[in-house]
Amino acid sequence: MNANLVCIQSRPKYRWSPRQHFVRTDPGPGRYISFTCAPRRGLSLAASRGRRGVKRVSSGGTRDLDSPIVDDSSVQKDRDAWRVFSVNARLILRMFFRKIPFIGKRQVFVGILNILLVFLIRKLLNVVSAGQIELFYLYYQPLVPFLMMLWGWGINVLYFEKTGLRYDMCFEERDRSYLLHSLEILKMCNTLSCGLLSSASLFLMFTASGMLRAAALQPVLLYMVTLLVLVMPFPIFYRDTRRYFATTFWRVLTPVRSVAWGDFLLADILTSLAKGLSDIERAICSMVSGPILSGTPEQCTDASWIIPIGLVMPYFWRFIQCIRVYIDTGNKQQLWNALKYMTAFPVVFLSFSKYHVAHDSWVSVWKPLWLLAACVNSGFSYFWDIERDWEISFFSQIGSHKRLHARTILPQPTNFSRRTYYYLMISNLMLRLSWTYKLSPHLRRDHLIVFCIVLLEAFRRFQWIFIRIEVELRKLQKLQPELGVLVPSRGNARKQHVSITSPKVLPG
Repeated sequence: MNANLVCIQSRPKYRWSPRQHFVRTDPGPGRYISFTCAPRRGLSLAASRGRRGVKRVSSGGTRDLDSPIVDDSSVQKDRDAWRVFSVNARLILRMFFRKIPFIGKRQVFVGILNILLVFLIRKLLNVVSAGQIELFYLYYQPLVPFLMMLWGWGINVLYFEKTGLRYDMCFEERDRSYLLHSLEILKMCNTLSCGLLSSASLFLMFTASGMLRAAALQPVLLYMVTLLVLVMPFPIFYRDTRRYFATTFWRVLTPVRSVAWGDFLLADILTSLAKGLSDIERAICSMVSGPILSGTPEQCTDASWIIPIGLVMPYFWRFIQCIRVYIDTGNKQQLWNALKYMTAFPVVFLSFSKYHVAHDSWVSVWKPLWLLAACVNSGFSYFWDIERDWEISFFSQIGSHKRLHARTILPQPTNFSRRTYYYLMISNLMLRLSWTYKLSPHLRRDHLIVFCIVLLEAFRRFQWIFIRIEVELRKLQKLQPELGVLVPSRGNARKQHVSITSPKVLPG
């Protein structure tokens, strides 16, 4: 028998044939023979070719089920067919978990449950009223961008681990032990997604069935449990990593000390989640201002001063960080970076002025100013992403009237293909201009469109992280050659495997 195959047989006395199936050496009339064969380390079944896994033995010998068979015992036939199906199903599951041991049965179950909950929520949204859908988006949409950003970070780390990019070297030495492996991050995301989707489905089910008290309790419990998970002091659910995140977030909120690389990265990510922060502010305001199911109170609407404050705070934090870095290092480039974040302030406050000026004044004066401010902010931010954050000298080459060529504008050697860099440049521009949906009044009130725009901004930041960390590692590699190869060149990522200490996996 082939040693590279795993075979399960339901009855004894079989011999191996070159066609990878069993034939009984002493068959009896009217008997069925079942077998299953599969590679030991693969996911494809060798016995999946046709229906050779079951043969019927008659007085005339053996023949495949593909040929007509006159069966006198339909019960025995169904029983044997079910036996073959169950044996194959067990083997597939066994090989699946053997091939991907890090997932685990519990995480697979949670993932399947998440998929089912998504379909359930989709069905329930077609049953509830328009006002109830408004409440659903009010309380549950704000948390989704943060969860998607966490999923994106897990995928970022997974890529860095597979390609040998030592992303942990960007962080300070004392902080590296708090970084989790990608699989731990993805498991965390899977669990948190299950909690969010379960609360959302219960909210819709209770609302549709008229159980309003139970429905009103769901958002409150979700936000309280989320806060509890972040701050609980018990040694569960990666306590040290949660404490490091809370400390970093506090450093971002109070940028009066020296800025670490982790502080900068978190603050930049929060600028992409500014809409989510503002929506969380609106949801909490609605919870504490009146009945939860009564809709958005007047003090929590778009005309309230709370909304622009929530939108502008992430840019203010990043602005103060740039000023602090300039004070510490004297790098004048940080002043231009601070100016970039300042361009977001007019966009937010001019948009806010729409609710406090006459309609004619908005159309003739304030709206053109808002469009100008939005174009300046998007253009300046896109230029900084390409030229400074990614160090792709595209605009520099245009300004010097030199011929554009991949070797002159892209960092050498490249970690990604040229097409990947071109795609990232184009997609970054398109996603930077996603604010133009506000120019269509019928789109601004579509919750699904707004929800997709928020997720697209999180996706843009997810793409940005790949190149930004690569650029930071190139700087470290140039300043400290003794660290070794931090960024393997494209095509040699697997060959130039560097032995490093992986981020510590803290006990959950």
